[in-house]
Amino acid sequence: MHELLKKGGWDFVIVQEQSTDPALPTAQVVEKVYPSAHTIDSLVMAGSPKAKVIFFMTWGHKYGYRVPMPEYPPMNSYEGMQHRLITSYLEMAYDNDALCAPVGLAWKRVREERPNIILYNNDCYHPSRIGSYLAANVIYTTMFPKRYQSKFRAGMSGPEAEYLQQVAQSTVLDNLTLLNFK
Repeated sequence: MHELLKKGGWDFVIVQEQSTDPALPTAQVVEKVYPSAHTIDSLVMAGSPKAKVIFFMTWGHKYGYRVPMPEYPPMNSYEGMQHRLITSYLEMAYDNDALCAPVGLAWKRVREERPNIILYNNDCYHPSRIGSYLAANVIYTTMFPKRYQSKFRAGMSGPEAEYLQQVAQSTVLDNLTLLNFK
């Protein structure tokens, strides 16, 4: 990967950490996650100075971290884990003068507004096809920040696909400053 990044020629580089480490206590995130984010960003900029690095904000596990952490209660619920992920991914974007693709924020909104939409795979932390569709729309809107309507539905009904597209778009476009767009 390092050689590919150094080689250059990139317009966008999407960076995603898995959903556990950025949700850990702040001191651990500072030690384990932020240095790697900075290294990747530096490699991208060295090879592709005009590239946009985009940090892919992940979502909390459906019921919190799959291994209970009594010593750190925020990890033990979706809400606590999601809050930590939001903070960590925004910090990565700010610290590296990069963008943030707020997949976790869009995920949170869908969970609140339409809890019947199944975003998770059966393991309760990987995305379902629908969750992947939502994530893809958030990434697309982050890369190309404008409203659109796609006919691709990933096997969903028109209204459900359109709802997810609209959530993705508004989550990005209504939060441009928060997501480090300048």
